Amino acid sequence: MWLQRRENVFLKALLGPLWLVSLVVAGVAWMRRHCLSGRSRRVKARVVSVGNLAVGGAGKTPVTIALARRLIAQGRRVAVLSRGYGRQGNQPLVVSDGHKILVSASQGGDEPMVLARALPGVPVLVGPDRAVIAEMAIERFGAEVIVLDDGFQHLRLARDLDIVLVDATNPFGNGHVMPRGPLRESKSAMRHADLAWITKVEGADADEVARLASELEAMTGRAPVCSATRVSDICDLAGASLGKDGLRGKRVFWACGLARPESFRRTLAALQGVTLIGEALFADHHAFTRADLEVVASKARSFGAEAIAITAKDAAKIRECLGESAQLEGAVWRVVHIDLEIVAGEALLDEVLGR
Repeated sequence: MWLQRRENVFLKALLGPLWLVSLVVAGVAWMRRHCLSGRSRRVKARVVSVGNLAVGGAGKTPVTIALARRLIAQGRRVAVLSRGYGRQGNQPLVVSDGHKILVSASQGGDEPMVLARALPGVPVLVGPDRAVIAEMAIERFGAEVIVLDDGFQHLRLARDLDIVLVDATNPFGNGHVMPRGPLRESKSAMRHADLAWITKVEGADADEVARLASELEAMTGRAPVCSATRVSDICDLAGASLGKDGLRGKRVFWACGLARPESFRRTLAALQGVTLIGEALFADHHAFTRADLEVVASKARSFGAEAIAITAKDAAKIRECLGESAQLEGAVWRVVHIDLEIVAGEALLDEVLGR
């Protein structure tokens, strides 16, 4: 993880060659954005993109869910499109037709499965070319509004609204483009955003959030939306709700495959009456095997855990790995579902979506 921190002279010298590569990557990203400007394919639906500058972990999936729900409340017919990172195959697929999930987590991807479960009535499609699956969504489901999950750098499809997320706890990492830092393109690309959205403000100092908001407003011309992460429910692997207090009084071992696992740890630590006693971390979009899960269960038992907390994103693959029984002897899995609480900019968001 590229942290926003001071780097000593030795570290800067060590990473110097990566800085040269980063200049090339930044230049290619700039040329690509400007060469494709005006050439994007427009479809017969409004398109709202949710994206970010830094790789992984900004909270795009919860924001996508929140936006889709707001658009549904306005009476719009909505479809959600995703790349489906980490899935098997590359062909366009309908993950959900809005009524039923049609593919497995390995076929559709972990995040699209979360979207499909969280958005009943909303078709969810995956594919590498969002313009192609946008046409599918319009023709097959009559979509009026398309929401792109992770769409800021996907320039083949024209969009009517570009929302760019910034993680309050680590906004731009060390400020460098990959591989020297975590950015997909330089910070100057923020000026192409119609609206900035600061996520996870509960994990950052209020003054730092205020400074970040001012910086983003100067880049985009609008004050950003700000949101905090909250636990909305805790369920077992079968989906039965245990309520927000489902882990209260428990010794909890936690496991996840996330780009920024510290965010999940912070969410769990904020739950009242929960004692965190150990962890097992995997790479983002990790394809869990039964052996992985047995190791996690064994570690949890060695710590005396009463429950193993996992994310909804990982639960999709863990559930598939364990089969219909969704059980592993001696393991009590608890799926932590999160939601957003908008703490600033809600009126502006409704105004922009209303257009």
